Amino acid sequence: MTFVDTSGNIKYIDSSDSSPTTLLSSVSAKKDGIAVGTWQSSPVSVFFANNNDEDGLYRKSPGGERQLVNDFSTKLRAVIGIGDIDGDSSDEIAAVTNGQKIAVLDDDGSTYVSNQQPASSTGLAIGGVADYNGDGQERIAIVDGSNKPVLVGCGNNPGGEYKCNSKWGGTSTLSGAGQAKKAPFGKGNIDGDSQPELVYAENINSPAELYGVSVSGDTASDEAHVTRSDGTRIKVVVAKGVSEYVEPLSPSLLRRMLSTE
Repeated sequence: MTFVDTSGNIKYIDSSDSSPTTLLSSVSAKKDGIAVGTWQSSPVSVFFANNNDEDGLYRKSPGGERQLVNDFSTKLRAVIGIGDIDGDSSDEIAAVTNGQKIAVLDDDGSTYVSNQQPASSTGLAIGGVADYNGDGQERIAIVDGSNKPVLVGCGNNPGGEYKCNSKWGGTSTLSGAGQAKKAPFGKGNIDGDSQPELVYAENINSPAELYGVSVSGDTASDEAHVTRSDGTRIKVVVAKGVSEYVEPLSPSLLRRMLSTE
């Protein structure tokens, strides 16, 4: 698991580690969101926004040097994830601006800032980038101001410009899904069907309980509280949100990173 500590250093830790390892220090990385992945054939890296260069998006791979990926036209607050958001078979990077708007870096180096806006209470209410409903398009998961999970789709309209909305991008509010905390949340294949679910702290009980939502088309097809093997619900103390789920028997993403360097 990768994270940003209170001093802005980027660190990682595996289940077998006794303490975190520092990937990058003295960078003042922004704490609202970082992403792990590859972009344009780069080594697997951590992608992050930097307090010292607020319109710059950077990456750092284990053993590599910090590199500037792109200068955005607006200041960045967080990086959400990497995926083929516009369906052109090349990955984009999704981020959030200081003005709390979804921003996209296209594979050709161009940038776009949408009007889609994640809520913010206990941190930015952003999830991850994934194909949540199996239609082949990857979308950006957020929670809106009404505590509803939203899948933001971004695509090129006939004029050749990005639009993140229901007409061109397939953005949909999962209105049937349970209320979500305005906090960071995760994704994971928690029901074993090979399709990722949204996993968040619900906004109904106190303390909050962990909730999972499956998506079919533009609707929540199945939703339930996440439970232990004995059927009891999992209570969540919401500090900054819910991390991504990794199946216990799978090697961690970080171990895959280090083994491929």
